[in-house]
Amino acid sequence: MKKVTLELLVDENGDEDINPIKSEIESALQRCYHDMKLVSYEEEKLDVRWFCAKDVTPPVPEYGMCSEDVIVKYKDGTESVACITFNGVWYDTDYNEVADAIVYWRYMTDDEKPD
Repeated sequence: MKKVTLELLVDENGDEDINPIKSEIESALQRCYHDMKLVSYEEEKLDVRWFCAKDVTPPVPEYGMCSEDVIVKYKDGTESVACITFNGVWYDTDYNEVADAIVYWRYMTDDEKPD
């Protein structure tokens, strides 16, 4: 037997109640071939400033070598400063390749930018 965790991201339409989504998930699991059940249900508000690293990358200026520094979030939940090169490789500030560990990224706020 394997334990599999499913993460579902749902767009909310204004004042639409999200609870019907829970019912739809439970209904779909009951029709599934495998023996599945909903163990927990938790809603998490995502900060819209974060981009999924596998879907969107920060822009690299034309004829540039890498993007501006951005804040990245790793699989373990920690955050640090990093950039992406013109060929799509992520590096941290110590020039270590970190592409496999990055999940999300966001632009730095004015307070986070170096002087």
